[in-house]
Amino acid sequence: MNTKGLLQTNDQFKEIGDFKVYQTGFQDSLILEPKVFYDHRGTYTETYHEKFVYEILPLRFVQDDFSISHKNVVRGFHGNYKVGKFVSSPTGHITNIIVDMNFKSPTYSAWGSITFNSSCSEMLYIPPGFGNLIISHKDNSVYWYKQTAYYEGKESQFTLQWNDPDLKIPWNEFIDLEDIILSDRDKNGKSLSRLFSEWLQINY
Repeated sequence: MNTKGLLQTNDQFKEIGDFKVYQTGFQDSLILEPKVFYDHRGTYTETYHEKFVYEILPLRFVQDDFSISHKNVVRGFHGNYKVGKFVSSPTGHITNIIVDMNFKSPTYSAWGSITFNSSCSEMLYIPPGFGNLIISHKDNSVYWYKQTAYYEGKESQFTLQWNDPDLKIPWNEFIDLEDIILSDRDKNGKSLSRLFSEWLQINY
């Protein structure tokens, strides 16, 4: 499992049905590893089983989506405070980075990453209040996710500046900075300090 700053250990997991469940260093976040069945035809994987998953994550998922990205596309950081997501990449090669944006959390502003590729089957649960970013390392990389609430448009989300220096993310370990492809929205994301200031104005 290819992670940075996400798992405390790869050796500790809980088995539920045909799934291994790993706790991350972030509250309520986990990694689900389904069992992959192999034979002479290829593979078969059950990616989600409501009964088993509900034992460890008692949530209802109401919407599934996927994006397809060219190589060097960076999407995010996006998020809000009411939607949780189960994410994976069934084909292609994607690095997923999350940042804790829950301002009262003991891990506020900490980040972690997991890299999905065609040889892995892991799924990451991202709780509400996390900024979520993906990097596509290969053309036609598919990013798939299940949501706990319906998408209400980008106006319902925050957009964190993807390369905010306060995050201390070693970008050169993930992508050549000269090759990045961004949307206008992500080019104009807000800094961590600005989002924190806006939160203070609303809550105090």
